[in-house]
Amino acid sequence: MDRIAPSARLEAQIAELLRQGVADDRERLAELGRLGARLVLQRAVDEEVAEFLGRARYQRTPTATGSRNGIRPKPIQTAEGEIRIGMPQVRNTAERFISRVIPDTKAVIARGHWRR
Repeated sequence: MDRIAPSARLEAQIAELLRQGVADDRERLAELGRLGARLVLQRAVDEEVAEFLGRARYQRTPTATGSRNGIRPKPIQTAEGEIRIGMPQVRNTAERFISRVIPDTKAVIARGHWRR
């Protein structure tokens, strides 16, 4: 079982890319931008899940509700192309987790919360 947080994996990829250097390589610089965007979004979603569940990853509290149940790849279209983050899955909660950062538009429309 892989217990490395998606954000930690992204941080390691960024560190390796920076170690290799990006100054004279446009593709490496573009990849650094994609990894940075993924990291920002990943952290934002991870913080949402922690708030939703009432605890941090691997933290145990008597007031926590539900639990994490892995991640699924979530494609996100950006101006620079598609990127993917690890969307956390939760279970055993009174209501369904829907990210405000990256909402599942099908779930939002079904629940009647879609606004333009």
